[in-house]
Amino acid sequence: MIAAKQTIITKEHDPFVETLIFYNDLKAYGKGFWGFYQKAKEKGVHYIKARPYDVFENSETKNLTLRYEDLSSGELKKEEVELLVLSTGLIPSDRNPSLAKVLEIELDSLGFFKEKDPLLSPLETKVKGIYLCGGAIGPIDISESVVQATAASMRAILTN
Repeated sequence: MIAAKQTIITKEHDPFVETLIFYNDLKAYGKGFWGFYQKAKEKGVHYIKARPYDVFENSETKNLTLRYEDLSSGELKKEEVELLVLSTGLIPSDRNPSLAKVLEIELDSLGFFKEKDPLLSPLETKVKGIYLCGGAIGPIDISESVVQATAASMRAILTN
């Protein structure tokens, strides 16, 4: 979503700038995020499901060439760009397994802390008195993280 935001801002300053977002796993997880993604596409942002594997500079033009596997077709392709911005996905801490073991709480398949039941018992773990919020559960924006932190603290106050 950060990449979508930045490309929308760029397009608002200059609608003729060509913008591409290479992704392999698109997550529009928050309220209104799918609409934000759609707005970026409407402004002309091109989304390419791909796995980039090489970047090199053209010594004459100083442009960059990005080589990638197009995940929709399986073809190897390349794209020449003037500017390349790398944005990385969020991964859980490699210390989560040891903390989960000490606290006796579970991790999900990606390595984030697992809620007891995301629909019926959000932010709760299977251990009484331990609540989760924010990036501990997975990728989340700041405003939703604040809401979760408030909810988790209220749960802790009300159940103890």
